[in-house]
Amino acid sequence: MRFFPLILAVLFVSCGTDGRVRRAPAEVRHYGLSERTRIDLAADPEVEEELNRVLIKYFGEPDAPHLASQSAWIEEGFDPNASPFQGGRPDLLKQGVSVDSLREDNALVWRQELELLAANDSEQVGPFRGRRKMSLNWRELLQIDPEPGPNAASDFFLERYPPLAEAGELFGVLCARCHGFEGGGNGPMGARLFPKPRNYRGGTFKYVGTLDSVKPRRTDLLRTLIHGLPGTAMPSFRRLGSSELNALADYVRLLSIRGEVESMLVDEWIDGDVPPEQAIDELYELIWERWLSAEQEGLVIHAPTADPDPTRWHMGRKVFLDPASGNCFSCHGTQGTGDGPSALRVDEEGQTFALLKDDWNEFVLPRDLSKGVFRGGSRREDIYMRMYCGIPGTPMPSLGQSYHADGTPLLGEEAAWALVDYVLSLSGQGPLAGVAGASGTLPAPTK
Repeated sequence: MRFFPLILAVLFVSCGTDGRVRRAPAEVRHYGLSERTRIDLAADPEVEEELNRVLIKYFGEPDAPHLASQSAWIEEGFDPNASPFQGGRPDLLKQGVSVDSLREDNALVWRQELELLAANDSEQVGPFRGRRKMSLNWRELLQIDPEPGPNAASDFFLERYPPLAEAGELFGVLCARCHGFEGGGNGPMGARLFPKPRNYRGGTFKYVGTLDSVKPRRTDLLRTLIHGLPGTAMPSFRRLGSSELNALADYVRLLSIRGEVESMLVDEWIDGDVPPEQAIDELYELIWERWLSAEQEGLVIHAPTADPDPTRWHMGRKVFLDPASGNCFSCHGTQGTGDGPSALRVDEEGQTFALLKDDWNEFVLPRDLSKGVFRGGSRREDIYMRMYCGIPGTPMPSLGQSYHADGTPLLGEEAAWALVDYVLSLSGQGPLAGVAGASGTLPAPTK
């Protein structure tokens, strides 16, 4: 048995003709197809091969990911793979991410490294934990210039925006164990978690500030990365700098676009015998248009001045319990504890069963509002957004897009904010918490 470590060493290294020991090259990684795709194309191996080929052409591979640029983008100066410091990213500028703000944040994130370089102590800089590609690039820079000057330091740290390959590496370190290598929500930890990690490949995101299931805005993705999702295993990545957070959002977008294009290409083949190579351009453009238009479709919410008037509590409660209005009780229960008649069923033996499923075919439980844990945020604006936009992919509807039979909105602004503050009051939060009449057992829902 004492020879076992030596055998392992022989398996992983080899000697060249010059006698130097060389490690075996790292295994080349590939994006895989979804389980649904493999099942649907099991009888069409040639189509599956063609699908893989076009996906690699448009999205690259894990060690060299990219988003194919369309000719119209090139004419407009838009390159989704470029660093904003090099130009080519007007989408970032339109979304409120300025080059100056990125540079200022990088100065804070890499303050220690910049101080060491200012003291001509480059040997103490790097490697950078969890950032293998960045560490390799830094070592290559030192080989060229062992004492990099201010310009080199500025280019490397102050004007740093991780390319997609580095963002993918960050995703692999921070996110893949739950969300999976391709963002399918099937990472090794995923089976142990409830709720399940999000599957990005269908193109549906739950906590967005857009209507009609429009793609998330960059601010929606960044908010989830920065704040996490309370009550779930999704943590906060606030410790990352703005450049890395935005690059992670870029990579999540790539995985989502790739997954949705893959699914639609399979549907085109099954429904219309259209080969992937013929369908890819139109579908790729369609999905990208939805992402690029998200910023124009987003809502900007400003909560009105907090009003503790008890009559607003009663107004909010009426909306909550009225089947013809908010109808919130049917899922969340009359006390807001998540045990509404549409959500849970109790059999003759007293066993409780969940009744609701999401778009990923997972059973879901409505939020227990009495606990005051809101995954999309607990500000009044956050609750309004969830009520108004709904939660795409789940049974939570969009009340902001619901109308009476005569075409009038289901909720007016006054009733909508009363409902928001009433929901917060169920957990002792918000302007209506503890006001007169806002306690005790709630009446039965309106018939």
